[in-house]
Amino acid sequence: MVQMQIREHHYAFAHQLLPNVFFDDPIELIKAFREEGTIYLWFCWDQLGSSLPEEERLSKEALDFRLITLNDNITALGVCRTFQASYDIMA
Repeated sequence: MVQMQIREHHYAFAHQLLPNVFFDDPIELIKAFREEGTIYLWFCWDQLGSSLPEEERLSKEALDFRLITLNDNITALGVCRTFQASYDIMA
């Protein structure tokens, strides 16, 4: 059986911070990403990381996001360590 090490920074961001912010005010979250883009994403990542022990912090360098409009009323938010790697796998 292979055991995977949980990366606390990644886990807390994806399973705690983003859902909490989204369910608190989804329109404001999407607006922040539209207006501030990567600056907002990196700010959130760094703020969360500052509460973790230094050895559990991960770099924000490859962190990226995409807003995808599915129709006039629905926008999807995707956050990923590297979107290029995801595109390369699908190609």
